[in-house]
Amino acid sequence: ATILISLHMGMTGRISSPDHIPKLESLSDECSYPPPHTHLIINSSNNGQQACFSDPRRFGSVFVHGYNGQSYIIDEVCIPAFQELAPDALAASAQDSRSSEDIVHKFANQKKVIKAILLDQRQVVSGVGNWVADEVLYRSRLHPDQSFLTISEASKLVSEIHHVLSTAVKCLNDGEKQFPEEWLFHRRWRGGGNKGTNSKDVNGKTISFVKSGGRSSAIVPSLQKKVARKVAITENSETAECKKTKSIT
Repeated sequence: ATILISLHMGMTGRISSPDHIPKLESLSDECSYPPPHTHLIINSSNNGQQACFSDPRRFGSVFVHGYNGQSYIIDEVCIPAFQELAPDALAASAQDSRSSEDIVHKFANQKKVIKAILLDQRQVVSGVGNWVADEVLYRSRLHPDQSFLTISEASKLVSEIHHVLSTAVKCLNDGEKQFPEEWLFHRRWRGGGNKGTNSKDVNGKTISFVKSGGRSSAIVPSLQKKVARKVAITENSETAECKKTKSIT
């Protein structure tokens, strides 16, 4: 059997060799090999070359498994860890995607808060991280602790997921260093996410920081209001249910 190694890089995982050590913005320039926080060293028996996997935050992981298939094409079907992931957020959220309508209904009517659902790589979609989730919720005018989304709210959310991810990918592919100026991305880092910052969005509205889904979340309270909903919402009762809700300030 062929032995395969699949690496989940997480947020700060990196593969280094004695000749090349990728830099991490979150760490000081460290040029020693192997880098700090190295968890795996791979040696080649053919040419003596070496590489290592390091991850200071331990969000990444290493999977070792056998492969007995006839094909040498390695994809997510071959790797058990990948099979646990939900559909790719960019592909699944496209309007012409078969799964777009399906994920709208999966986001809607959930008791679990929406920020936690977005960050759960196994529940609805995968590939949405913390800042992307904040950007999407800001554009969707949804509070990160909102639950029981209506179909219309979920549909708007899926549309914004695709917009943010496709725009970010295009910017990176085109070599652009900056995302669109109106994005919350440019302002969410000011003050380090601490309470009492003076960060404002592109329209001058105050940005606040709350804890949601186990992560620090940047929101604009005047736009993203949590709505109290005590019962699940169906498509037929969506209009009636909205009359029962009240904004929580």
